[in-house]
Amino acid sequence: MTDNSSPTAASRRSFLRTAAFAGAGLATGAAQAQTPKPDPAITEVPDWTRYLGPGVQNAPYGSPSKFEKHIVRQDVEWLTASRESSVNFTPLHALDGVITPSGLCFERHHSGVAEVDPAKHRLMIHGLVDKPLVFTMEDLKRFPGRINHAYFLECAANSGMEWRGAQLNGCQFTHGMIHNVWYHGLPLKTLLDEAGVKPKGKWLLAEGADSAAPP
Repeated sequence: MTDNSSPTAASRRSFLRTAAFAGAGLATGAAQAQTPKPDPAITEVPDWTRYLGPGVQNAPYGSPSKFEKHIVRQDVEWLTASRESSVNFTPLHALDGVITPSGLCFERHHSGVAEVDPAKHRLMIHGLVDKPLVFTMEDLKRFPGRINHAYFLECAANSGMEWRGAQLNGCQFTHGMIHNVWYHGLPLKTLLDEAGVKPKGKWLLAEGADSAAPP
C-alpha cells in the first residue's frame, strides 16, 4: 500500500504532472514544426482557368492529349532487316481498361501497309457453292446480321524473342503483340450461308487478304 498523503507521494505526483505538460508542449511544438507548406496546385489559381480554350472544331478528328504524347507504339529497328516487314508493339504498361485504343494496337506487316480504296474493294465467294457471289463494301454494310464484338488478338510470335533469354527491357517489347478491340462486321458464316456451301466443301482458301478476322 502507498500513502498518497505523504510528502513523497505528493512530490512524485507533482513531478509526473509537470513532465506530462512538458511532453504535451514538445509534441505540440513538433507538430507545428512539421506543418506542410501549402500546395500551389491547390491554393493558387491555375493559368488554364484564366483564358478560353480552343473551340470545338480546333481538332476535327481527335488526337491524344499533349500530356500523353509519350504513350505510342514503338518498334525495334534491329529486329528485322526491312521496315516494311516488321512489327511495332502495344504499350501495355501505359494502358487502362480492357479495350486497346486503335492508335495503340500493334501492327505486323510483311509487305508494308496495304492502302485499299474501299470503293474498289471486292469480296468474292466461289468454288464449291450453290451460287458464286461478289460483294462490295456497300453491300456488306447493308447486309443484315452485322454484329459488334470484342475480340482479343495476339500475334503468333508474341514473346518469341524471349525464348532464348531476355532480349529487351519492358513488357511493351516482350509481350506487346496483343490487343483487345471492338470488331464490327458480318460473321463469315452469314456470307457462306448466302452462297450455299456444298457438302463437299471442307476447307477455305482466302486470297488477297492482308489480315485475318475472327469467324
